[in-house]
Amino acid sequence: MSTSNKKGAIFFAYNNEQLDYVKLACLSATSVKKHLNLSCMMITDSGSLAYSDANLYSSGIFDDVKVYEKTDSTENIRNYYDTPYARYKAQFNNLNKHEVFDLSPYDQTILFDVDYLVNNNILNLAFNIASPIQLYKNAHTLKNAEPDHIFDKRLNDVSIPLYWSTVIYFNKSVESKLFFNMWAHVKENYEYYQSLYKFPEGLYRTDFAVSISMHLLKSFYDCVDDVFAELPGTPMKYMAYKDDIDSVTKDGIIFFANDQKEEWKNILTYSEGENLHMMNKRAIERHYDELMELYV
Repeated sequence: MSTSNKKGAIFFAYNNEQLDYVKLACLSATSVKKHLNLSCMMITDSGSLAYSDANLYSSGIFDDVKVYEKTDSTENIRNYYDTPYARYKAQFNNLNKHEVFDLSPYDQTILFDVDYLVNNNILNLAFNIASPIQLYKNAHTLKNAEPDHIFDKRLNDVSIPLYWSTVIYFNKSVESKLFFNMWAHVKENYEYYQSLYKFPEGLYRTDFAVSISMHLLKSFYDCVDDVFAELPGTPMKYMAYKDDIDSVTKDGIIFFANDQKEEWKNILTYSEGENLHMMNKRAIERHYDELMELYV
């Protein structure tokens, strides 16, 4: 990779027995290429590459593919949903995400989850904001409402606010290095911080890890400062696990937005030109080719 690439996007893509994260990363990176015009790098392992379609990930979507084998084999089982009517479990391979600071070849990086679709160019503004760490604090559902679940707003109902690790901007500053070092510390001592902050046991959730890291670095105050800022385009809009895609048009996506209180009930919603965190990955798989047409 040329050292002239000062700005770029990075995607961690480690497959599990249920989901092809490399394939999802290809879609997300294609959306980034179209709307942000950034160099894109995928970090994955040899097993994921062997399983995935080489013609897809080697077709110019990524400027660099880094094979970085996982060294932490800790069990991290996640409950996934595909609408209210289907549920499955699989290993959630997110245990090395904090290492992105050392792995990034860019001076300024945006780290994307592979289920994030970019549909406008507002995130390019992040490169001109002085804050070395930027991420989302506020999120809205497809119905433009606050999250239905407390754990998508706070670590518990009386705890610190949640910051999302879905999209993170960072540079190579000392402050950014300190943030990722703190994230590594929280990850290594996750059970202790679970006991301290009283969030659910079990799944290692990077959203919780970055939220705690920020709380510690801010000396236990949720305050505005020059180091941390919300990303442009806040709040982050997301498709929940129990939502579904009805269809993809030439300009946008029609969704079934599920009613969390009455799960048999869905509301049709339409999204065009909005960045979206697409949590229901099986819905992405069902409409993958149609979604790709939005960006090629």
